[in-house]
Amino acid sequence: ELGAVLGGDGSLLRLMGGSLSASCDARVPLRDGRPVFGRSEGGLFLTLRGGILEHSLPMLRASRLEGLGGRMELIWKKNSLELRQCSLDNAVLQLQAEGRAALAPAAGDSRLDVRAVLRLAPEQLREELTPARTFQSFTSKGEARVRISGTARRPSIELQS
Repeated sequence: ELGAVLGGDGSLLRLMGGSLSASCDARVPLRDGRPVFGRSEGGLFLTLRGGILEHSLPMLRASRLEGLGGRMELIWKKNSLELRQCSLDNAVLQLQAEGRAALAPAAGDSRLDVRAVLRLAPEQLREELTPARTFQSFTSKGEARVRISGTARRPSIELQS
């Protein structure tokens, strides 16, 4: 489970199925024939097809999303991870995100600063399908802005008007 690897058992997102392709470009300097990971840099590029995602995001009542497709581009340099592009969509939602994380020795202690735009299909914006607080945060275009901060272990999710 990708989510368990990235965020532990209590993670907000768990990728449970689908097809994930990945490519990686890494530069790791050597000192005396040994890798120096603290000075490494590179990128990770992911593509998801037919994904099944379980989540505990408070802004959606359905805790399982299916038929997801998307792309993600992560760039790391020293102790920083940049989310340059993240797009995820299916028949119900579209998500676009970007941001960064200041990496800590323990992955769960890494500090997050991510901003996202969540778009829901009009039929999903009815109050009985979306929690009231979330429903009020969506614009007439069916989109809400989301900020994720805190740490990877204890993220804070804020809906912005």
